[in-house]
Amino acid sequence: VQQLKQQQPNPPPQESDLLPADLMRPLGSTFRRLAYARSRLQHRPRSFSCFEEETQITFRNLQVSDQEFVWKMLRYAANEESPAAVRAQISIHKYAASWGKIKGDFGIAAMEKGNPVGEAYGRLWHQEKGYGFVDEETPELVLAVLPSYQSKGIGTKLLTKVISSARDHGYSKLSLSVRSELPAYHLYKRFGFATVSAYENRTGGTSIIMLKHL
Repeated sequence: VQQLKQQQPNPPPQESDLLPADLMRPLGSTFRRLAYARSRLQHRPRSFSCFEEETQITFRNLQVSDQEFVWKMLRYAANEESPAAVRAQISIHKYAASWGKIKGDFGIAAMEKGNPVGEAYGRLWHQEKGYGFVDEETPELVLAVLPSYQSKGIGTKLLTKVISSARDHGYSKLSLSVRSELPAYHLYKRFGFATVSAYENRTGGTSIIMLKHL
């Protein structure tokens, strides 16, 4: 009997018999696994797209062939209900008519998978004057982004690029007109556009003429 007792394996230690270090060993292994997983996530390659990883936004110069898109986007820039409403108003119509064929026109298009989703362009005024007219040497800025692409940083990138394009075209100033209640007003202020004057717009609200020295 004594010999059989000696051959029996020792029973596993009870929890009450374990020292604190023994209790911590499984936890330490778990923590190490979690730390390794976290490190892998931190060093994972990141996307540098304009917003979501699966969406790549590129930019190019606005072209004469973009005329229909210019008409489409003018609806959003002018806060109108439809492209037909834009074409019907002479004071707005002139912003898109013959775009790219008039001396001084320049602009930038934001593209996704070959399709334009936003634009920013400048146009000089001579005999006709736009809402943001300052003088005949200063182009007026028009900027718009499709509603489904707004609040994703595209407007900010467009504004940055169109300002650079204005400098490249030799302009020293850039003007615009914006409704005071729109978020775009604060965006323009951040980019250094200063208030020139205010006026009552066609909806009865207040619009601000702003100017930036380049």
